[in-house]
Amino acid sequence: MYRTRTSTPINHAAVSRARLRTDLTEVFAALRRGEISAPIAAELPLARAGEALRLAESGTVTGKVVLTP
Repeated sequence: MYRTRTSTPINHAAVSRARLRTDLTEVFAALRRGEISAPIAAELPLARAGEALRLAESGTVTGKVVLTP
């Protein structure tokens, strides 16, 4: 038995990248307009990345853990 394609193959990775770009554009626009917010739970220097990762994974913070240069 032979199987044939009935449609042109789709490059799902390219479609996903395009969708991600569109979605992120909408999210950042909503952030700029103040419609949504991204609360920051902690800001730590890059030298303390390990601590930041433990904090983010701990489940004890509400908001983002941000690394700064």
